[in-house]
Amino acid sequence: MAASTQTKGFPDNHHFIPPKPSQSRSPCPALNAMANHGYISREGTQVTFFKLIIALVKVYNISVPLAFLLAFVGFLTCGRLSFYSPADDSQDLPIHHSGPSTSASKLLFQDFAKLRRLRSFPPRLRWTLDLASLSQRGATKITHDASLVHPNTLPSTSPDPGLVSSFLGYAVDHVHPKRQLGLTLVDIAHLHASREASSPSPLSSFHEQIALGECGLAWLVLRPHCLNRKASEQEDVIPLCVLEQWFGEERLPEGWWDVGGSRPIKQFGLLEARRRAEDVGKFIHDASQWYFCNLGRPSFFSCSEPVPAPRSIFLLQLRGSFLRVSRIFKLASYITFLIRALPLHPR
Repeated sequence: MAASTQTKGFPDNHHFIPPKPSQSRSPCPALNAMANHGYISREGTQVTFFKLIIALVKVYNISVPLAFLLAFVGFLTCGRLSFYSPADDSQDLPIHHSGPSTSASKLLFQDFAKLRRLRSFPPRLRWTLDLASLSQRGATKITHDASLVHPNTLPSTSPDPGLVSSFLGYAVDHVHPKRQLGLTLVDIAHLHASREASSPSPLSSFHEQIALGECGLAWLVLRPHCLNRKASEQEDVIPLCVLEQWFGEERLPEGWWDVGGSRPIKQFGLLEARRRAEDVGKFIHDASQWYFCNLGRPSFFSCSEPVPAPRSIFLLQLRGSFLRVSRIFKLASYITFLIRALPLHPR
């Protein structure tokens, strides 16, 4: 693979460069794309909190509060606090002076350098993040199962080729061949439901909200953007080429910064992101209810995986039904036990 790939429509020093094996990357295509283009450290290490916020706002045109929330969650769960002194940067700075080069003058300038380093104390607290740390798993970590292009249970910092191929297979509509190749928000919701049903264990409520938010944000960032289009048009199709570049290659789509390119024109924030996450959850619920009532194959599912999406959603719904029924039986048995334990005194 070439060390550098020139991409049209990108500022200087921000062309796509594929990551080296020694560089740190995360399970998030949005962060990896920024690192591969140099908007944050290409090494993927020592990313600072406010620099990440600035990069998110600049590259994806999201609001500062939304960028702050996304960065804060990542840093809170996987960040690292350390003490940092500006003196560390000034130790190797050259000391420029004029005049005769004598031993006395050298000693004098060395004393001035020491004073300059002393003025930088006390050390400052720095909050940094290595992208690879975001792949850590646990109840309090943000990495979860049911990712669209990353495997379950295993730490992953690059997309799985098999899952990418299966994911892109959904973008080919065999039922409506005249439709543009790509994915709508509804398609992404069904994909998430299929991946969650195939995961070894159900997602916690915390991880479920993160997963729904990721699906909604991906659609908001990648969908076609025009000034005369409404933000509520959920049937906007993310083109197949955009999906390949962002999810598969972890790069910003071609012509991202061009006029009329893929970058969002209007800035969106917390409320819009939350609304799209709720839409994803609603689409999953509606599809599961439809299948549960009709026991048929919905026409909007087009799946190339061995396990079709409708069956996966049905199993997900069935698992939830069993849990609810088991809770009812437990409650009934507890009430029966209390009734039998009460002392009865016939008159």
